[in-house]
Amino acid sequence: MKYLLVLGNDGELQRVEIEAIFGKNNAEKISDWPLMRVETEKTPDFNILGGIVKAGEVIGEYDNQEEAILTIKNKIQEEGIKNFGISGYGVNSGKIFDWCKEIKKEAQGKIRFNIASEGSLLSNVAVVKKKITEFVLVKTESKYLLAKTMWVFDFEEWGKRDFGKPARNIKQGMLTPKAARMMINLARLFDRGEVTLLDPFCGTGTILMEGTILGYNISGNDLDKEQIERTRKNLEWLGIENYQLFNTDAANVSTMIKPNSIDAIVTEPYLGPLIEAGREPQEDKIKRIIDGLERMYIGCFHDWQKVLKPQGTIVIVFPAFFIKDKTYRCEKPLDRCESMGYIVTSGPYHYGYSNAIVKREIYVLKKS
Repeated sequence: MKYLLVLGNDGELQRVEIEAIFGKNNAEKISDWPLMRVETEKTPDFNILGGIVKAGEVIGEYDNQEEAILTIKNKIQEEGIKNFGISGYGVNSGKIFDWCKEIKKEAQGKIRFNIASEGSLLSNVAVVKKKITEFVLVKTESKYLLAKTMWVFDFEEWGKRDFGKPARNIKQGMLTPKAARMMINLARLFDRGEVTLLDPFCGTGTILMEGTILGYNISGNDLDKEQIERTRKNLEWLGIENYQLFNTDAANVSTMIKPNSIDAIVTEPYLGPLIEAGREPQEDKIKRIIDGLERMYIGCFHDWQKVLKPQGTIVIVFPAFFIKDKTYRCEKPLDRCESMGYIVTSGPYHYGYSNAIVKREIYVLKKS
């Protein structure tokens, strides 16, 4: 079966997440739209994905719009659909309105249609709240692809875990639940049976929360006792009872955890002090910050070798500082990976705001 996936804002990270789950040969980006088409033998569980907002089953591909609209008419009649809408990529919103009126007229007014409040795309909220049967029409390079929406992400549950959890720390970190989910999926832990996930810089527990929702065993660590208590509070709020939390230096977790017991480490470590726009430090200070971060990351990599299983995975965020038309990166940990027993398998994948001073770059490493 073929499925159409609608991506959210972080296209690069979402694309590689989809490729990790479905396989690179089974996933294809469609033109310049935030869309991917995937092929798989069994119906996917779209709930495991962090980077998509809608998914639909591909009905077919057509030489022209009229053939696609005729198919929609037939589907509505065959399935007895009473409330429908059409979203279009590369399709004029005025034409969508005309098609919807025509379909309603031919049905003798016994059905209702919905159009986008702005542009040509129905919102996720509208599709869910109004219980709309949505058809998605996409203009590709040579055809018109038609899909029927079968899944919309649960924006209320995701929002609750992001903004409704009892313990938040806005000043430290900005990793969202969706970004955390995508990072976990890059570790390719699915179909491995019982899996243990570690976040050595767990903060308020965002990665751990997403890991346990996916069914993994979770262990977290943070040097800050207050952060550990925030994590504990958030996990218990989510109803999680089975977890391990440690309060030590991230470069010292091997003293708390059994050797070769962790399948994957997924983490956003300390990225340096907060840098505000208009108050960027001089180059020499940036270099001192990077030097300190590099020493910390290298110390962590040495220690994590002890707890990772053979072929275990690390998915980690590194900072990139964009200051005065120059970019400063933490390069030494990556340059020394091989000597520390790791291979960089992919990355960097960029996450965050395009105008941010400190940008996040995600790498995937494997224990060699």
